[in-house]
Amino acid sequence: AEVYKQLGDKERVISILEKGKKIDATNTLILLNLADIYRALNRFDDAFSELKIAFANPELNIDEKIRTVLSLFPLFSSDHKFKIFAEELAAIIVSAHSQDPKSYAVYGDVLFQENKYQEALQAYKNALKLNNQVFHLWEQVIQIEIGEKNFQQAIADSELALTIFPNQITLHLFIGIAYSQLQQHKKA
Repeated sequence: AEVYKQLGDKERVISILEKGKKIDATNTLILLNLADIYRALNRFDDAFSELKIAFANPELNIDEKIRTVLSLFPLFSSDHKFKIFAEELAAIIVSAHSQDPKSYAVYGDVLFQENKYQEALQAYKNALKLNNQVFHLWEQVIQIEIGEKNFQQAIADSELALTIFPNQITLHLFIGIAYSQLQQHKKA
């Protein structure tokens, strides 16, 4: 298949990979190569089908899965289906890697991009339950809470985050904004 890929004979590559897939339908190398070829041919639905199968395999490296999902972000504005693809793939990552905080973080990022803030908030909080040492997750949580006018929770989460990240000035800013919105200007 590699020889035909280098020669640019994508249809021949697909044929060979499909034969390999009949022998081993869960081989992630075959599935990812098929997805790449389909994507190059703008056959995005076919690529997505292959990626769903590959992503369900917990043996496939989570970072590779995350890179693939993040690569869809620039396509969100061109076609709504890429948002659907990204959300479904991110949900599959969570299923396959439910004990890895990165799975929830990328799922939260996808949901955030889709303006599904409450769902994103829950995904970020799930990631923090597994690893509360990631400042970016705290920022996302608190920004959503402020955006959703949940100022008391934003204050509580900012203060909790300050116990972990005492030198993060941004957290003090979040606390000040939240208190200001609650008309508690002395505390702000």
